[in-house]
Amino acid sequence: MGSKLSQWTKLSPWSVVSFTFNNFRLLLTNAYAILPFVYTGWNQGFDSPWMIAATSAILLLILVASIVKWLKFRYRLQDQQLDILSGLLFTKADKIPFNKIQNVRMQQPFYFRPVGLYSLVVETAGSKHDEASLAAIPYRHAIRLKKQLLAASQQAHTSLNSDAAQNIASSEHTISTANTAQGLASSTLVSKSFTDLIKFGFYQNNFLWFAIIAGPIFSQLPWEDILEIQAVNDGLDWYLAITQGNIGLQAIVVILAILLSYMLFSMISIVSAILKYFPYKLSLQQDTLHRTGGVLAKQHDAMRLKRIQVVRFSQPIFGRIFKLWTIDFKQVKGHEVEKRGQHMLVPSMSSHDIANLLPQLEQLSIQAHALPPQRQGIHPLWFWRRLSWLILAATIISAASVQWLGIPELAPIIMLVVGIMIAVNYLTYRQWGFHKSDNDLWIHKGTFARAWHCLPLSKVQHVNLMQTPSQRKRGLATLYIGLASGTLELPYIELSQARAIAEHALSLVTSDNRNWI
Repeated sequence: MGSKLSQWTKLSPWSVVSFTFNNFRLLLTNAYAILPFVYTGWNQGFDSPWMIAATSAILLLILVASIVKWLKFRYRLQDQQLDILSGLLFTKADKIPFNKIQNVRMQQPFYFRPVGLYSLVVETAGSKHDEASLAAIPYRHAIRLKKQLLAASQQAHTSLNSDAAQNIASSEHTISTANTAQGLASSTLVSKSFTDLIKFGFYQNNFLWFAIIAGPIFSQLPWEDILEIQAVNDGLDWYLAITQGNIGLQAIVVILAILLSYMLFSMISIVSAILKYFPYKLSLQQDTLHRTGGVLAKQHDAMRLKRIQVVRFSQPIFGRIFKLWTIDFKQVKGHEVEKRGQHMLVPSMSSHDIANLLPQLEQLSIQAHALPPQRQGIHPLWFWRRLSWLILAATIISAASVQWLGIPELAPIIMLVVGIMIAVNYLTYRQWGFHKSDNDLWIHKGTFARAWHCLPLSKVQHVNLMQTPSQRKRGLATLYIGLASGTLELPYIELSQARAIAEHALSLVTSDNRNWI
């Protein structure tokens, strides 16, 4: 490493801003800790001297803790590892070996944009949380540090017989050479326009799931009190005046209300997609994918092709209408580049775009260059077993509602619910399927939306064959495939096919001494 990076380095004083925001977020995440203050303020008025004093004390403690953390924070690159010293009352020493580094991400929160600073986030394969976050780093220094960490990590993985105690000057020369090659090999794979992100926000929103979740919540609202509100009464009077008891007009108004709600959710999703990803750019530097973009907070995420466990191609309902897919590159579980369990994604991709992208990812473990043209379905027994249980449960509940509860009106509602559940299960059954090509296994599933999961069998960590008594009679099995990104299920397929897939995966990994991750 360079002489500067091999010595202990302090963060910029601007890191106090980042530490303060993170402490505020931690406080809000553990909101139960401030409930006594809120309760006291509610009872005594929020202008109470005690409430003001308590709030001021909390703010002051957060600021002091941030300043102390900045004063004690140090980092350096030395001896094939990243060393970090931090802590408030007690000093904490973190040592992150280069060969454990999985991602190095650059982020620029909105409060760093005016001063041109970035945060560098280091992730490893052994933890579900960020191992290190270096805040308030100048852009050029962040780029240089990121490249050196990635190059050092690559060198640590590929040079198995190298001397771990080599001197700093020799290491710097090797990394400089790798950086030069990395820069020369840089190429743009995908770029998305403003229009592409609008389409992505439109088809990717979660209105359907919101409607499903909101139904039970709305049923618990105090509608008697709500109906007494003057604005609500005016709205009902307008609705009755427009429809005048006409069922057709009532249906049209309801459909328009649903479409308006969907458009509202779409607008929120579109704005979110633009703010997070515009201008979207996916590039390849040697064996590492880089994604940049973001309006409020600039992001620069990196992911090594060799560490991708599964590639997921998802297509929501409206995505199917536009014939657009979203690609997710999934790594080790717990190291999602995106938040809330998502992964580094490529939005608004047509089948033609996918066929152009995959051949350029030569070091990706999967060998496929396009989506499968067809799939083999699972056995109908998967659906018939669920159908029989639903019919049995509906019959028992309906009989109980009539004979024991004395509510015969409940029976038609139960049958309607069961009918909907049967339809959903049938649609899910129709979406299940798989396709095996060379060393790749494609698993297709969904209900209204659909998704292909492409997993390289060389990344499999364990396989499990399960058989119920009914499956055993028919020569069927459920195959569970475990990878570092999670477990995938392939239910109710022929036992011979399940064994062939499992044996092929095990034969690949038995003779492969490379790191799965």
